[in-house]
Amino acid sequence: MTRLSVSGANPDGAPGTRPKPNPPVNPDVPPPPAEQPVAAAAPPEDKPKPKPEEPQQPQQQQQQQQQQQQQQPETPNPKPVDPQPAATPNTPEPNNNKPNHPLPAASPRPYVSYQGYKRPGYDLPLTRAIPLRIMAMGSPAAFDHTASEDGNADSDNGFRLLLRERLTDLGHKVNYVGDATRGNMMDAEVVAAAPDKPPTVTALHELAAKVVPGNKPNLYIVSVGAEDAYKHIDIARFYVRLDALVRYLLDASHKSTVVLTTLPLPHDGGEQNGVREETVRVNEQIRRLVSLYQKAGAQQQPVVLAELQGPDSTPPNNSNIPNGGDPKAKAEAAAAAAALAELKIFDALMDADARGYLQAPEPVDGVPDDGDWNARTTSEAFRQWEADKDRYYAQQKQNDENEIGRMEAELKKVNGGGGGASPAASS
Repeated sequence: MTRLSVSGANPDGAPGTRPKPNPPVNPDVPPPPAEQPVAAAAPPEDKPKPKPEEPQQPQQQQQQQQQQQQQQPETPNPKPVDPQPAATPNTPEPNNNKPNHPLPAASPRPYVSYQGYKRPGYDLPLTRAIPLRIMAMGSPAAFDHTASEDGNADSDNGFRLLLRERLTDLGHKVNYVGDATRGNMMDAEVVAAAPDKPPTVTALHELAAKVVPGNKPNLYIVSVGAEDAYKHIDIARFYVRLDALVRYLLDASHKSTVVLTTLPLPHDGGEQNGVREETVRVNEQIRRLVSLYQKAGAQQQPVVLAELQGPDSTPPNNSNIPNGGDPKAKAEAAAAAAALAELKIFDALMDADARGYLQAPEPVDGVPDDGDWNARTTSEAFRQWEADKDRYYAQQKQNDENEIGRMEAELKKVNGGGGGASPAASS
């Protein structure tokens, strides 16, 4: 059957009507003369369409093509159709941001069974679960002294307890080492000059010389520079003093890795007298020094960065913890800051693991791999601590299960009782 032209007219020039079919050819009857073609009437709409025409003789087909070319008006050749034509200015664009847009009946996702697998990351231990002998040292921000509601630093565990629980859950044996204890956790050793006074880089260097040789940690977490910024101690050359400290730590314990943290910006009036600007300069030097240590070559050092203060001077850490005011609000803000600091420090440990920096600690007489064994003064005290811890986590788990059940029931109501499927699919 001959197709319609672009303008909608039939080949014989009659617009809006169907094309005239060719008569059937009988091989026993000679074809009519070309001058008198037999024209069949257009079939009505309710009659069936004619059968496909059989192959015609070459002479008759050539004559019909010449006749059609004489009768058909000349029309320009149509342009090729673009498979994806551009939308015209008058055509409104589809609204893809309609709220509560109804889903088609066939849209709910089919059931898929997912097969999980272990991947290098948060669900696997670091470096074959080697023991981690950790020395947390420096500013009180590392120990979160602001978490104490009564100000006596009894609950100043900070990120250390959260980090220890994460590492032990992954299979590591952990022992915090230092010259003093801070907080009410069992393994609570730290290296700090005073409960509320951070040491300068020089003071921390002198303190480390007394503590590191007898412990030989394989992981340092160093937060230092706040006191240098507060006292405006030659900030332009802060990195020189920090480099001397880092190189001493690595030389005093050959199997060690250093995690340098940036500092939270001062708060509650600490912006006065240029302390905030000095802290920003200290953080910039810490970041650049870590980049220098990680350059390939003979000078490469096992040092990684824990970004506790964003480079855009945003406060992701404890710079929003007030000095004074409501003790409960102060403790809640400090707990949130400690949780975020622990996450950032663990990210830095994953970076150190990926770079191959982490190594097992050197054996030292009297320093066990598990710090809890060293902290058990009496069996009764440890049993009480362990019972309180288990009771807390059991209650937290029960609360989560109750809330998950309530949320699941509510979502079934919202989704039509189909467990996530649409009402159309569930019916």
